[in-house]
Amino acid sequence: MHEVLRSPIPKIQPKLKIGQPNDKYEQEADRVADQIMRMPEPTVQRQVESGEEEEEEMIQTKPIANQITPLVQRQVSSEMAEEDVIQTKAIDNQMTAPASPQESFEVPSSVHEALSSPGQPLDPMTRAFMEPRFNHDFSQVRVYSDAAAEQSTRNVNARAYTAGHNIVFGAGEFTPSTHEGRRLIAHELTHVVQQGGHEGPGRIQRKEITGSVYDTLRKRLPPQDWYSLHREEWQQASATGKEQMLNPANTFMRAAWHNTINLLPGEYQTVNERHNYYDLISYVIEHDPGTPKAARDVRFFHAATAVTGSPGIGSVDKPIGLIKLGADTRQILRDVNAELFALNMGVIRNLLSTWKEPRDPQTPSGRINAFDFDIRMVETEQGVVENFITQNKARFTSSVVQDINATMDPSAFGQFFNFSWQSFDWAIKALGVPKLDFTIRDHRQAIGFASVHIFHRKSEQDYLAFMKLRVPIVRPPNQYTVWGNLNGITLNEGLPGPLLTYDLPVGTLVEVINWSHMMGPYELSDIYAGKVEVRVLDGTYKGKTGWTDFTNLG
Repeated sequence: MHEVLRSPIPKIQPKLKIGQPNDKYEQEADRVADQIMRMPEPTVQRQVESGEEEEEEMIQTKPIANQITPLVQRQVSSEMAEEDVIQTKAIDNQMTAPASPQESFEVPSSVHEALSSPGQPLDPMTRAFMEPRFNHDFSQVRVYSDAAAEQSTRNVNARAYTAGHNIVFGAGEFTPSTHEGRRLIAHELTHVVQQGGHEGPGRIQRKEITGSVYDTLRKRLPPQDWYSLHREEWQQASATGKEQMLNPANTFMRAAWHNTINLLPGEYQTVNERHNYYDLISYVIEHDPGTPKAARDVRFFHAATAVTGSPGIGSVDKPIGLIKLGADTRQILRDVNAELFALNMGVIRNLLSTWKEPRDPQTPSGRINAFDFDIRMVETEQGVVENFITQNKARFTSSVVQDINATMDPSAFGQFFNFSWQSFDWAIKALGVPKLDFTIRDHRQAIGFASVHIFHRKSEQDYLAFMKLRVPIVRPPNQYTVWGNLNGITLNEGLPGPLLTYDLPVGTLVEVINWSHMMGPYELSDIYAGKVEVRVLDGTYKGKTGWTDFTNLG
């Protein structure tokens, strides 16, 4: 399969093009923006003097979104892709016109750079203003107004531009609190509707192509695209262990290698598509004869496959996600997934094509073993997540944090969002906490470290030993977790008298309540020498007290 994925790919021209500055779509966007700004508040009905109810004019008319002309993409030869058009709001109409009406501008690299970040959703007030006037759902629209966005607008000589459901604004142009700012937003939202038709928001690039079996036989796709039918074939083959029986011409498999080598993470727009990509890459790493031998024991992307499935993060786009999670929570999980996917695709390219061996993803100076590589990947990913949380603090409301933490709690609805509880159980034991908190980096890393140990077939004791050395746990004074041996410890074991014994598993949280027999010098008759008295703080024997060697605690 690897040889098939690596087969030579014909070079193609970039897909993104810049549309003409005053074409019919620009004129329509200006007209619609003016119409939107003239509309009254979207009251459904008003009372008339006769006592009968009369519908407002804006409700009687055909919805604005249904009147907008869908963007017709220029058809090219069967050897190349259709070109996606970036629609720009020119600065004083100074953009140089194309040589002919059919010609479009190539986009500068700064446009791709600006669109490589996840952007921000439209704020609630702007959506509340625009959606009833357009009669269109703009929940998927992403707004870009950072330094990279501003640079890209300068390079295309535009106040703002739209690519699919992404709207990029120049310096000082995104001002939704002003009349002119709202008008510009309405102009760009018209382009969103144009590029997406009536079925939903458009996209920068054409990704998965819906087609019949006949289509897959007669139509040649550009190398970065695939047929949905072929992705479904991969899913079925992977689920039944028949990967080697797939036709080498499967477009999903071929696209995976092209998109990896060319770093095109944006081709995979949904969590499920990224899950299937991880699944394919995991198979290639472990089983394909073309994979460098040094890389075959890497298991991090097996874990990524499991985490992005359903149950898993993939559940955000399933009915259970709609039922259990708020819209803001689902979007945050999608955005984090997209950022991590972009990071991981770059590492996969290095692992399979550049390094051809596991290296530290942050400082790749030399070869490391596969286990250490996977551990460093957990740390690298969680660094990205930490940055995302820091940069998006306002989005992490109490309800969002509560939602996400509930996905990690089997007593809430975690069973719908996780493929296994083993890594969570191990993490809880290692951290000595009753529950896990998504907002704490050590907690997220502990789960990831546990998954790495599990996929490398290491034991729970191996993991707990790793965590004891790796992550310093800060607890209130006198609180410790049970360490002991593989089976935990027994309080009061071996002590004479009527003391009851209590079996405590590894990870049980205890509090030392008596240190007096640790202070030596010991008397030979002191049966408690070297022992501490503890109170159990969790588990079956919560509240019980007893004695154990201090060396059993960590």
